[in-house]
Amino acid sequence: MGNKIKLTFVVSLYIFAAYLNHISSNFIVKKFSMVKSDDLLFYFLKFKDLSKLNEIIMILSIITIIIYIMHYNLYKNISYYIFILATFQLFRAGIIIFTPLANPFPAPKFGLFHKFLSNTGMFPSGHTSVPFLGYLFSFDKKQKRYKILFITFFILSTVTMLISRGHYSIDIIGTIFISYSIVCFSNKYLKKYLLLENA
Repeated sequence: MGNKIKLTFVVSLYIFAAYLNHISSNFIVKKFSMVKSDDLLFYFLKFKDLSKLNEIIMILSIITIIIYIMHYNLYKNISYYIFILATFQLFRAGIIIFTPLANPFPAPKFGLFHKFLSNTGMFPSGHTSVPFLGYLFSFDKKQKRYKILFITFFILSTVTMLISRGHYSIDIIGTIFISYSIVCFSNKYLKKYLLLENA
């Protein structure tokens, strides 16, 4: 495949995955009672609405991924990284149907585009996946600075998400395992087909 075809494919896949999340979110709201659950960590973390801070952390994670690509001239990896992010969203769109839990009360609205695209459903956490996937991407280089930065973003995202009651702790644990599995599988079987040529 040529570079234009690869980029068109992965961007289209990501848009499709985002829309599929929207469809899944609407489906579980209409078809299920959306029962709220409890979480042991909520007893130790007093509620405070840090949703805006969490959004900022996610934006900073995205910006850092872009800077990381530019810093190490990893333009050939762009289509691969987008594919990984899209695949995670595809998994999420399917999994939230099987675990139709409501946001922990009194959760604020999360999601940069929640006014346009529904983003209900808990498992796994899409917000914490961005810095954690950035952390996994950073293993393409041996330097530690980006690894430390991404893992810091991930920890901050996790803490602010739990304090804001945006997710249950199991959602974030699920994010770690699903993200790692997707990256490992893609590295072994798909990466070589997704890298851009002469980039």
